[in-house]
Amino acid sequence: MPRCLFEAQGIDAFQELSLDKRIAFLGRTLRGTAPRRRGWRERVEAGRADGRFDELVGEIDTVRPGPAGLRVHVSSRHGPDPGWLDVTGVVCGTGFVKSVLALPVLRRLIETYGLPVEGGRVPLQPNCGVPGLDRPDSRLAAMGLLANNVIPHGDTIAGLKYVGRRFVADCARAERVRERTFFGRLGMQLSLAGRSAGAIRCVRMTEQLA
Repeated sequence: MPRCLFEAQGIDAFQELSLDKRIAFLGRTLRGTAPRRRGWRERVEAGRADGRFDELVGEIDTVRPGPAGLRVHVSSRHGPDPGWLDVTGVVCGTGFVKSVLALPVLRRLIETYGLPVEGGRVPLQPNCGVPGLDRPDSRLAAMGLLANNVIPHGDTIAGLKYVGRRFVADCARAERVRERTFFGRLGMQLSLAGRSAGAIRCVRMTEQLA
């Protein structure tokens, strides 16, 4: 995503476009990412040669507790089934199918409340509120990939913060929460910084590979 769209001026210009133009723009602009880190290919090849890394294609159809943490059964349409594997965890890649109708919970929400869908997207309000369900006294907003037709980088940490801050501000106004004093905000920030520094010191130092 171009850096200019991470800034308020770029976001405002993006939101001035019609929904169709926004979706078309995202289709031209967004690109997938792949790891390009120092010595990445060499590490993978060395792991493969040492028997520490392997790759297979299949679909996980069953997940159970196992001695390593999880035991998963993998079936394949591309050859013999890999069968049962003991794994320490499962990482799920998302975002490949961008239609909101592909997500069961959103599909039920759309069908139950008759929400509008255009081009596989719910046309959110400028504050990322869900049309028809988001009200001043009861907020319902979307984040992540669902919100990138309003916030182009909605599926990044910066985008989540952008939506989250506005959501919290709206809730605070609805609840008429009294603002902290300057020294109250400063004390809270120092406290959070101290806790974060303490948590970081407990993290084991390892080289980041990806």
